[in-house]
Amino acid sequence: MTEKKFYVYTYSYLDGTPFYVGKGTGARKRVHLRDAKAGRNNKKWAVRVIAKMLREGSEPIISVVKDDLTTEEAVQLEIELIKQYGRKDIGTGILVNCTDGGDGAINVSDETKKKQTVKLIEWVKTKRIVDDEYRRKISETMTGRKLPEKHKEKLRQYYSIYGHPMKGKKQTVQARANMVEGQKRNSVRRPHSEFTKQKLSAKRKGKLNPFFGRKHSLETLEKIASWGRGRPGHWIGKKFSEEHLAKLRIWRICPHCGKEGGGSAMNRYHMDRCKSRTILAEAA
Repeated sequence: MTEKKFYVYTYSYLDGTPFYVGKGTGARKRVHLRDAKAGRNNKKWAVRVIAKMLREGSEPIISVVKDDLTTEEAVQLEIELIKQYGRKDIGTGILVNCTDGGDGAINVSDETKKKQTVKLIEWVKTKRIVDDEYRRKISETMTGRKLPEKHKEKLRQYYSIYGHPMKGKKQTVQARANMVEGQKRNSVRRPHSEFTKQKLSAKRKGKLNPFFGRKHSLETLEKIASWGRGRPGHWIGKKFSEEHLAKLRIWRICPHCGKEGGGSAMNRYHMDRCKSRTILAEAA
């Protein structure tokens, strides 16, 4: 069954005249206003119009025309409204929309996605040469770069008004499953290049070390010491589930190096993360 979670919205001037029509879900209707307040995406006509209103001391009126729609119904209504009000860029009406609606509504098939992935991999292999010289140039470009105070102040104002996007939220079960799957795919990690190794080594020595010339405060030292004197930790009062304990008791043999053992150490240092597997993958 198709989910009816989409809606169609409008941005209007203070007199109620609409100047933009869009569709979306969740907080999509406020994205253009947030972009204007944060000073980003100024290439979009709607964002520039909203930014001008903010400079003049007013805000656009955001209205939901209709909600509880499927994506097809939302696309159809968006197209109809844009056609009804007309577009400024082609001289047919009053909206600052630069398309006739329905952007991004085309469902890409799995076969097309695979073809796009193959093309991207081929491009990476043939065009983008990531060697030590390439990494060195990126490093030199990024060294010493900091966010300007103006940008930091905008971020402070944004978070003070809207809060952090994940505040009070938790990752969904599907999102956590995707993270675990990603970690499994990346279990065979690429070794650091010689340039990266030298850079990491240099950062740990002398003045380049972030903690060079600094000391922990007495309060911090007391906190560190108190962990061994019964200070409540994040695991106090918790126990492994019976299911997890059963998994830890399983005695296994690593198929890559032949090591035998049980517990979490086998998962951490062997099986899919075994060094022998990494060496074989590099040799291949």
